Formats: sequence, structure tokens, C-alpha cells
Amino acid sequence: MKRIFIVCQIDNPQSNYMHFSKVASNLISFLGETISEYCDYEVHFINLSAPKRGLKSKKAKTYIFDKYTITEFSSGPRFLPGRFRFCITKMKSRHFLKKQKRESDRIMFYHSKGYMNLYRFAINLFGSNNSVLLVAEIYSDIDGKFRARHKEISHIMKFSRYILMSSGIEKIIRKDEAKYIYLYGSYRTIQSSSIPNRKDNNIHIVYSGTTDKIKKGLYLAMNSMTFLPKNFFLHIYCSGKDEKLVQQIKATKNTFYEGFLPESELSNAILHYDIGLSTQDTSLPFNLTSFPSKITFYLGRGLNVVSGKSYSVLNSPLINQIISYEGNEPTSIAKAIVEASKVANKSQNIEFVNILKKDLIKDLTSLLS
Repeated sequence: MKRIFIVCQIDNPQSNYMHFSKVASNLISFLGETISEYCDYEVHFINLSAPKRGLKSKKAKTYIFDKYTITEFSSGPRFLPGRFRFCITKMKSRHFLKKQKRESDRIMFYHSKGYMNLYRFAINLFGSNNSVLLVAEIYSDIDGKFRARHKEISHIMKFSRYILMSSGIEKIIRKDEAKYIYLYGSYRTIQSSSIPNRKDNNIHIVYSGTTDKIKKGLYLAMNSMTFLPKNFFLHIYCSGKDEKLVQQIKATKNTFYEGFLPESELSNAILHYDIGLSTQDTSLPFNLTSFPSKITFYLGRGLNVVSGKSYSVLNSPLINQIISYEGNEPTSIAKAIVEASKVANKSQNIEFVNILKKDLIKDLTSLLS
């Protein structure tokens, strides 16, 4: 059977050793499962990160799951700073890939500024047509540093096969000879029959995700509550490390802090809600190259979605499946929420994501052929 190695950060419940991004992990695990199940590949994740703080180094090990494996590497003494331990894991991953490489193998990277110095090595080892880059966003667009952005894009352009999460990224790369497919999040869905029936007349809204003050998503969500009817309630799932923020959430009209939940538990919790919010400051440059993957997460659980009209959202196939608003005014967001509350689309939302998955399977088959 053909094999593909995917270099990324991924949650490994058998180890719980490495740092990882929960959003990226959910996306990449879905992609790995899809490639394994529908594209006839053995999927092998290379888990690259520094170990969690205070954990001592351990031997390299491969963990076996139903649809893929995860390989992790030793990282040196725990007194070393995390960035040095990360460098050690990257070095060991190079040796591992050299040793494992077979003629028909492919490699994929989940784009990260921390992995960019591995790109040329991998392309030389596996070949340009066997190397794929998944680009979720241009990370330098968030901090706005021109030199860093130029360097990041130059590394991205070393590839000729891509999985992109925004058409804005393709616009920047501008490579006529390259092959692109699109992925807008994890396309996991539920059965519409599993959605519970509520008998109250209240409208329950959910915001889950970042508390970043640059993207402002959480704050835009809270500010909109002032302009909503009294039977609209907002439930917030996010990190509770900032106690002042938690108190601010609790002090907001009709708003509840629900804590932080992993995706599997959050997926069940939001079945009781009506509307998912994908709010963020749409005026900032990162909106050109960053698509909010929580949109497909909400739709796949039957929720209606309210999102700002960012470039990446407007130029995606999801724009006609959601309720969008202009600008960042809380009155505009509140108006969109009220509009979303009048539409019953649960089954249609789930089916829409199922169609996206079917299209993805066709695209992946072509990209990896």
C-alpha cells in the first residue's frame, strides 16, 4: 500500500507528551482519517513539537491507531529550553524520514514557520510531485512584519502541490503550474436525528475559540449582546486562564462562561444551541489568508452560522450557507444573529458539509495521484 508521511503537531492521547494546537490537530487528524479511508494510503503522522514543560525526554516511539500512526522523537534533557528541544526533534525527524523513505512515498506538511527549514530537504528527498503543503494561513499577516512575511511566502512557494484554506493564499502564491485544492475545516458531521429537541422559546448562541485581542472575536460577540432581545443567550467556550476576562464574560448581559472543552465534548455540548458565531475583526490583513474553520465545525452540528464578510469567507463556497454581516459594529452583528434565529436549517447545514467532504475526497484523490 502507498504511504504518506504528514509532518504536523497532533494530539496523541496515548502519549500526551508534545505541545500541539487544538485547532490544527482537529483539522489534520480529520484529513489523515480521510486520506486513509478513501484514498488508499497508509497515513503516518510525524509529531513535531517541543515536549510539554517539565517532561523529561523519552525514546522515539510509534503509536498505532485505527486509521494512522503517530511517531514522536526524543528531545534531549529537560533542562534545555523548548526551542532547543524542538530543534532536536526536527533533526531526528530528518534521519527518520531518510531511513523510512520508499520510492512511492509522499510527504505532506501542515505549514508552520517552525518547520520551514525542513521544506527543501523534504522536497529533495520525496520529489516535488510527491510533496504537499497544507497552508491554513500566512502567520506573518497577523504581526504585520514585511520581512517575515516575505520569508514565509518564499518557503511556501517551494512546493508545487497545495491544500489551501483560503483563495487569498492562492492569489499570493500565483503559480500557474501548481496544483491546488481547498479545505475549509474539519468536515466531521453528526446525524441530524441526534440533535435534541428543545421546548423553550429562547435562542442560544455559542462562541468557541480564541480570546485574542487582535482578532477581537470574543469581544465582538459579547458587545453584540447589548442589542439583542432578552431571550437570546450567549454561551462562551474558551480558556479560563485570564480570570479578569472570565469575570468580564460573566458580567455581560445574558452571557455564560462555559469553560474549555476538547472538540469531542464541545461537539456534543453545542447540539443544544441554535447559532454559532464566527466573529473577528474583518478589517485586518490576516483575513485575506485566514479562513475561520469553526464555520464548518458549527455547520456540521446543524447550527446556523453568523460570520463577518472577510475576504476568505466571501470568496468561499460557504458564503451562501451562512448569515454574514458588514463591518465590526455590534449592531450589525446583532442584526445578523436575529436574522439567523428565524431560519431552521439544521439538516441542510449538515448535508452541506457532507457535500464538501465528498468533493474533498475527489480532490484529494486527484492531488495525490
